[in-house]
Amino acid sequence: TEDYCPGTADFRAVREKTGAFAGLEEPIELIGFVSCGGCPGKKALLRARELVRRGADTIAFASCIQKGTPIGYPCPFARQMKACFFNRYWLLIMGMNVLTNLFNQLSNRSMVYYCNWVLGNSVDSGALNQIMVNVIGQAPLGFGVFLLWPLVRKFGKRRVTLAGYLIGAAGCLMVLLHPGNMGFVLGGLFVKSIGSLPTYVMTAMLAETLDYIEWKNDFRVDGFSASMMSILMTIAQGLGQSILLGGINLFGYIAPEAADQVIVQPEAVQTFFNWCFVGGGLISLLGGALAMTFFDVEKKMPKVLEDMEKRKQIRYNDSQEGEGKTFPEQADDQ
Repeated sequence: TEDYCPGTADFRAVREKTGAFAGLEEPIELIGFVSCGGCPGKKALLRARELVRRGADTIAFASCIQKGTPIGYPCPFARQMKACFFNRYWLLIMGMNVLTNLFNQLSNRSMVYYCNWVLGNSVDSGALNQIMVNVIGQAPLGFGVFLLWPLVRKFGKRRVTLAGYLIGAAGCLMVLLHPGNMGFVLGGLFVKSIGSLPTYVMTAMLAETLDYIEWKNDFRVDGFSASMMSILMTIAQGLGQSILLGGINLFGYIAPEAADQVIVQPEAVQTFFNWCFVGGGLISLLGGALAMTFFDVEKKMPKVLEDMEKRKQIRYNDSQEGEGKTFPEQADDQ
């Protein structure tokens, strides 16, 4: 539909205040008109966010999504898109995933430059720095996962994640403020890795979000959510690479002619590599901590799961009505 429809009826509805705009008395300013980008609607979120960024306070879904005009093919993902875009938990978890993936990509790709030209002054000197940064700075990500889940069971995913993100942000700040000091760098990266452990919980929080949306709407949105995760990760990878290459060209990076050539990179280049390596992580972790203050779906899950189990049993009983059959769990108890 997005390849055929020019939006004529939509613009008329805005002009004449009919359909979704019926009853509005204030003037309507049209910020933009976009399509979902084609099935499975994976570009819809990015385009909706761009509309909001440009000043839109309301987004109206055109009738073609539901009715399939002008070719008679309604969008098979319409319900899922609407359920996701109007659910704050889904938007928060997707936003956290975007930030995490973007700045992880930026940090991983800039690590070589950071070790060579901020901690060292040549390619040869950076080799040992990379080993130390990887082994010591990333160590908690290995053994720490075994300590994470006992803490989650005791304090809850939201509290552990919020505390972890704040700890990780403190580690990033240590490195950011002392970029040339190996002791501070390794110590800060160790602290950052400990604080980053709750990112392992993100998948569980996404699962709770999907259950919550099913409870609210009585249908699943797993397929649409998976496609959105895939496209956002792809965009994050490309964007991370583009930011790094753009900064290298912009700030006057001096490329070495030999591995043992000693070069003191311009201060702007070193600052750029420092921000790529840990500054982005600081932004990501603080953003995640802020998001956690609004992400309270966990406390609603007992009621959500209880209601969903009741619905499941009612549906089963309805499907077996008149046949004298019992619910499987009941049969096992007898």
